[in-house]
Amino acid sequence: MTNGGRKWTRRAAAALLGVVVAGVGAELGLRLFDFNVASVNAGYMQFGYAQGIPAFDEDGVLVEGRSLKVRLFEPDPETFWRPIPDAVVTNSFGFRGRTEPVPGDDSERIRIAFIGDSCTFLGNPVYPELIQLALQRRFADRDFDCINASCPGYSSFQGTKVLPRIEEWRPEAVVVNFGWNDHFQSIGGLSDSAQYALQHGLRSVGLVRAWLASRSHDPVMRGPLGHYEDHLEEIRDTIIGWGAVPIFVTAPSAFVDGAMPDWSYNFYGKYHGMDRETVDAIPRMHAAQVEAVRRVASEPPCILVDAAGEFPKSAEPIEKVFRKDLAHFRTSGHRMMADLVGPAVLKVVRRAIARQKGS
Repeated sequence: MTNGGRKWTRRAAAALLGVVVAGVGAELGLRLFDFNVASVNAGYMQFGYAQGIPAFDEDGVLVEGRSLKVRLFEPDPETFWRPIPDAVVTNSFGFRGRTEPVPGDDSERIRIAFIGDSCTFLGNPVYPELIQLALQRRFADRDFDCINASCPGYSSFQGTKVLPRIEEWRPEAVVVNFGWNDHFQSIGGLSDSAQYALQHGLRSVGLVRAWLASRSHDPVMRGPLGHYEDHLEEIRDTIIGWGAVPIFVTAPSAFVDGAMPDWSYNFYGKYHGMDRETVDAIPRMHAAQVEAVRRVASEPPCILVDAAGEFPKSAEPIEKVFRKDLAHFRTSGHRMMADLVGPAVLKVVRRAIARQKGS
């Protein structure tokens, strides 16, 4: 190699080393000062809330239109946000409800877990509580824990991340009910899985990707249909891997295709950045997700509770079943859910009792 060639090689190596050092320095600086990607993307990790997480009860957890004036949620590195323990409507483990599940390896205790969104969280009582009461009445000599690990705003992706928190409870079954938040538009232009990857990868790369996403005008769903089905399959396979039974619930809706209410355009436009055409597509997107749940739950040991198919058969007036938002349940709706989900849970409980008696 000539002297000129060696000089060029040394200069190239020095330049490359400089780039590496600068990159490492930038990454360390971003981590040292805990630089928030939200500073370059106002919609980052945001679910219709100015704070980026549902910091307070803005939906009326217990009573429709009557918000609790206490902080209910906190940031979480895995699920973006989670309920705060001992926060009026949560127990000491951060699960919805004031009943305390009993930890430990109790072979006589039967546990059923519930994961989902605000449709399993909002109400008084919510359907997991009604199911637990029914089990306790039917089997007075048995101990039950119905662990409600749902949270407002959760998508199916967040469902995959909440599973490790309930694995240690060794539930006999997990009731899975995610039917709304995946098909809502991401305000920051990033799907939930993309946001998670940015949060757990290189900060410098996340900064650039978040900045680019904030300037994109292409609508992105929090959980596009393909992602939604993949996440449900991951949830299914994980639960089966524990030796538990996945009970999948299709989410009922009172929205009608071609007849979206006037308030919906302002609401979903303001809080989810959705234009009129996208709002009009909500019933169709919801129906597509219902079909995805049916596919994922089509094979044993899964149990399908087709609430979306059963609710329209009820003679109960819609205004008694659903809140004004046409998605969340009033007391009658939670009772209907308990009547539909309860038999599936009961089937699993009977198997567990028979197994315990035979051991």
